Amino acid sequence: MPQPLIIFGAGGHAKMAIEVAYSAADFQPVLCMTTQTSGAPATLLGVAVAGETDAAIRNGLERSPWAFVAVGDNELRKQITNKLIAVGYSLATLVAATAWLSDR
Repeated sequence: MPQPLIIFGAGGHAKMAIEVAYSAADFQPVLCMTTQTSGAPATLLGVAVAGETDAAIRNGLERSPWAFVAVGDNELRKQITNKLIAVGYSLATLVAATAWLSDR
């Protein structure tokens, strides 16, 4: 049974994370969180989008202990990742069902 997953980000990286999570069937995205609330969509590929605040991050643990950081900026991704680990999230690894390794 897929584990619920919270995705941090609500842009292009988050869309890909949602698609990969669905294809692999290990995780079921239940929420996207973003600091970019101005102009953010209400849903992303059918997944609800909410504002990312310290309280929302802590409360998200009640929905899922699993998180995936889908942010393109390396430094911001590192900051968010460290914050999530500090409050108790486990970081999910997403691998598409169609992924393969080249033998070259």
